[in-house]
Amino acid sequence: MEEYFEMIITILSFYLGISNLCEEKCIKIKDIIVITIMTVIISWILVATKHNNAVTIVYLLIGCAFVYIKVKNVIKSVAFPICSLIIIIIWDYLLSDMYMYIFFVKVKFMMINTGIRRITSCIIFIGTFIITKLIGKFLNKKMSEYNIKLEGKIGVLVCITFVLTFAIFYINIIFEFSYGINSSVIRLNGILFFSYFILLVIIMYILIGSVIKEMKLNSKENEFQSLQQYTSRLEKLHKNMRSFRHDYINILLSMFGYIQDKDIDGLEKYFNDKVMPLSKAMQSNNFKISLLQNIAVPEIKGLFSAKIIRAQEIGIDVYIDIAETVKDFNMDIIDLSRVTGILLDNAIEAAEKCDKPSMKVALVNKEGSILIVIINNYKNEIPPIYKIFERGFSTKGDNRGIGLNNLREIIRKYENVSLDTIVENGQFKQIITIGNNIERR
Repeated sequence: MEEYFEMIITILSFYLGISNLCEEKCIKIKDIIVITIMTVIISWILVATKHNNAVTIVYLLIGCAFVYIKVKNVIKSVAFPICSLIIIIIWDYLLSDMYMYIFFVKVKFMMINTGIRRITSCIIFIGTFIITKLIGKFLNKKMSEYNIKLEGKIGVLVCITFVLTFAIFYINIIFEFSYGINSSVIRLNGILFFSYFILLVIIMYILIGSVIKEMKLNSKENEFQSLQQYTSRLEKLHKNMRSFRHDYINILLSMFGYIQDKDIDGLEKYFNDKVMPLSKAMQSNNFKISLLQNIAVPEIKGLFSAKIIRAQEIGIDVYIDIAETVKDFNMDIIDLSRVTGILLDNAIEAAEKCDKPSMKVALVNKEGSILIVIINNYKNEIPPIYKIFERGFSTKGDNRGIGLNNLREIIRKYENVSLDTIVENGQFKQIITIGNNIERR
């Protein structure tokens, strides 16, 4: 009976650990209870049929399948169950070492004493819950903060590392049971497993650090490219202005001739044919982009110029209103770049589908705050606002709507930042308000 109690607590610890590491709202308590009951039943059958060595492998595979069904991510579905299981194993060996070398409890007594076994199971449950909660908080904070995704080469490396780690742990445990359990073997395995786990944590920390550095470098490169585009447009604008001044003088002289001859019909025709096209040219995209000079933060200026140039190139009419100089944003530049980038990308994508695509971008200095306003027209029906911010929701298909959910998670980190979404008169408005006092939650 005691074995079944330990099995239930271990399996429950395993799934709660997975839930803490994932930090996904889609994994609910009722899901954990159901999958725990199912795994316990399968494990009982394996134990009853003398397949004890297969129990760990089976509920690890069930855990991997469970995570994949919930989060649809292969890397997470492999790494998180293995990580949770490794933490449980390490707790078990550390407690065994503590009993033997601090309280001088014999191995055989540990294995037959009901009280010790129950205390051990409860400590493993609590310890696994706390450790996985801390790791999950740190990991998901960094992944959200720097938009790190467990995919590609990084994901494969993480996956292989965890699989090899579990293989080493499992083989050692099998050998331990095959050649007999004694205090020396338990101590050796305890030290080996704990050291290996610490090494694994250090490797993962270094890996995450290198990924963050690479992303910052890529961000700087993108910023430089955006500023190059902006500079190129300003140079083109300067040439156009010089050309305009030359044309303006010639136009005035030509009009003076019509006025002298009192040729009103000729003057009207000349005005419509020559002056009006020049007036429209003054309102062209090159002249609009010059308004971005009022953004004194180069990273944000580069981002806005790149997005606006892209919008103009695909035929979107962009209206820019930045009347006053904006010198500072009381928000982390990387976070602000991600937020505005997501909103501008979504606005461009929605406006592009319209017959007459249009966008409005404004930066407004208000007393005590800065407003970033992004408005676009749209063609299709807009879903309820609460729904578009859900993780995974997208009008483009499954699992493509991560942007707005990430945006909301970023904004939640700041007490002084808010986002208002308004849908009215065929326009989708997003208003970011950044207060002067920066506070992180």
